[in-house]
Amino acid sequence: MIDPNVFLQMVAETARRGGRDEVKDLEIVLDAIWRNFDYVGEARMRKVVAMGAGALLTTVSPYIPTCRCE
Repeated sequence: MIDPNVFLQMVAETARRGGRDEVKDLEIVLDAIWRNFDYVGEARMRKVVAMGAGALLTTVSPYIPTCRCE
């Protein structure tokens, strides 16, 4: 993922076109990434998925929760 902001813009545009909430769509995407992470069999691909998710967290988007420590 070269520019994570492009991914976030894509999710926002998809939500807008579908008449859905952008935050909810992003939450669904992130949940799908983590829910399916265990099914990525090859170690290199698991690393790529983790690095991509980490890149999303570095965007400092107000829609991405930084901690669920409550």
